[in-house]
Amino acid sequence: MLSNEFYSNEDSKTDTLACLVAGFGGRLKSYQKAIQALLNAGYDVIAFEYDRNVLDSGNPDDLLNLVESITKEVEGRASSYERVVCCGVSLGAYISFNVQRRIDNAKTGIYGTAGISVSHAIYTAKIFRKVRSKFVGNGYDEASLRKKWESIEILDDAGIDSTKSLKIVMGKMDKIVRYRSASRVMDGWKDNGTKVSYFGLNGRGHTLTISWYKNNLSKLLI
Repeated sequence: MLSNEFYSNEDSKTDTLACLVAGFGGRLKSYQKAIQALLNAGYDVIAFEYDRNVLDSGNPDDLLNLVESITKEVEGRASSYERVVCCGVSLGAYISFNVQRRIDNAKTGIYGTAGISVSHAIYTAKIFRKVRSKFVGNGYDEASLRKKWESIEILDDAGIDSTKSLKIVMGKMDKIVRYRSASRVMDGWKDNGTKVSYFGLNGRGHTLTISWYKNNLSKLLI
């Protein structure tokens, strides 16, 4: 279900590791420009892709286990670096955000199409109709799925300490991670002391925002 690639910055020894997690159904071959942007910034990169079955199975333990596996892999490398930068889009942003929450020196998170709970997205977005039916068939509604995922969900409290920061780009036409809903959540995080900055891309939905992130990650690293 999970595979990763490690990319070493060959120009010089670096003190920073970047963790990049692909979006749901994405493959690393489509993230090469984003990976190169991280290498150009002077980072080593550990990048992850995973099987769609993590949600398609309708088994909530699959996502819990995936977050745990990726966290352990990054944590095993993190001790060799002064800091870790966490990156990702869509479900990959959600996963990478959980890595950032759990690893002490993961101070910076740079994400695309992020800011709502996955349980909410599954039960509100049309694109997840088949996924939703699998979870319903296994006895879960939105509330019980959110409860099952309480250790990883993104809710009113970002669950991240004040030494860490988040930067998030969203599409204002996104039908999965809705800009208005996500920005309300993040404004609440700000009120609670979380260091988060975000901006929306006019006229872009979920897929086009992911494409923008892949092609323009270097701009977010400035």
